[in-house]
Amino acid sequence: YYAAPVAEFLRAADDEVYAPLASPHGYTLAPEQLSAWRLQLPVLRAALSNVAEVADGQSAAPWIHLEFDIPRLGRRVDAVLVTSSCVIPIEFKVGAKTFERPDYDQAWDYGLDLKNFHAPSHAAAIFPILCATEAPRGDARWKPPHPDGVRPPFRCSGAELGRAIRLALEASPS
Repeated sequence: YYAAPVAEFLRAADDEVYAPLASPHGYTLAPEQLSAWRLQLPVLRAALSNVAEVADGQSAAPWIHLEFDIPRLGRRVDAVLVTSSCVIPIEFKVGAKTFERPDYDQAWDYGLDLKNFHAPSHAAAIFPILCATEAPRGDARWKPPHPDGVRPPFRCSGAELGRAIRLALEASPS
């Protein structure tokens, strides 16, 4: 529901981001949803603050999509970072202190859904991330990709999200 180049997202006021997220709901949101976005935005902005430099030299500026709708499936990914070398779907579990198996599977499903049901992602390297914002420590590195180009999800805390993204960009094909 929201899409912008990363540099524009970093400069945007929170209300500029919330408005397109809320408009499909007629601006009547459950308090839990608005609260989740209010907690996700600072984590995502901190994580993306260095993406422009890491992605520098790529053929196109990276974009961020929030509440990205996966065609034909009626599912929405919390955030999707799109660069010229990879696609990074991010599933947030705000306030979570542990990485639960159903959440891990959900992040992986989003990566697979993008690969198989979103035509522009068919040829892309996919790096799904599960971000349990309050978890003490996540994965140290990305696991190798499966033959379809989708990596198993990287588990990280909110504080580690920027590192997870940087490692994905460094591991993505040129």
